[in-house]
Amino acid sequence: MIAYLLFSQGSFPFDGESEAKIYKKIKQGKVYLPPQGNKKKSQSRGYDWNTMMSEPAKSFVRSLLTTDQAKRPSAKEALEHQWFTERR
Repeated sequence: MIAYLLFSQGSFPFDGESEAKIYKKIKQGKVYLPPQGNKKKSQSRGYDWNTMMSEPAKSFVRSLLTTDQAKRPSAKEALEHQWFTERR
C-alpha cells in the first residue's frame, strides 16, 4: 500500500463508488495499474503511470499487493525484486 501511494503521488490502489465496492476490490486484489501503452487510462487519475513508472516498478507494487499471503513476497524477497536489484 505504501509503495503504491509513493509511486502514484497519493492515489490509492483500490477505488469504487462505495465503501462496499472498495472492500470487494481489496478482497479480490483488483489493483488499479493501467496497462503499458494505454495513455488515456494511465492519466485518468492525474498520474501517467506509463511514463513515470517502469514495468519492474509496477511488478514490484503488484507483488506487494497480492492478496494470497502464500504468494506475497516476504520482506527479504521484496528486496530481491528486479526493481531493487537493477539499481544496485
